[in-house]
Amino acid sequence: GAVLGGALLAFPAILPAALTLIEQEDGTPAAVHEVGGAVFGGLGLIAFAALAWALLTTVPSAVALAAAAAWTAVAVAFYVLRATGRLPLPRSIAGRRPPATGG
Repeated sequence: GAVLGGALLAFPAILPAALTLIEQEDGTPAAVHEVGGAVFGGLGLIAFAALAWALLTTVPSAVALAAAAAWTAVAVAFYVLRATGRLPLPRSIAGRRPPATGG
């Protein structure tokens, strides 16, 4: 519904604020590392929109939305490819994984 859709669409809108807070707390490398995750989430949202747009006029809406939920698989696949080094991001947003802290 509209409430859930609105909540999900708010995530891209709060990204700049979240990255600012991460940078202030953990430094620029940590914030840049998080941008990589945002890129994969964005690619997943594009996959969702494309599938929903293509299917909503041809099959029942429940089937179309279930198929379009494949955005999760797209985002996870990109994450795994990046984590294993098979999909490097452009140097401008690649960043480096921040060091682990003791808490």
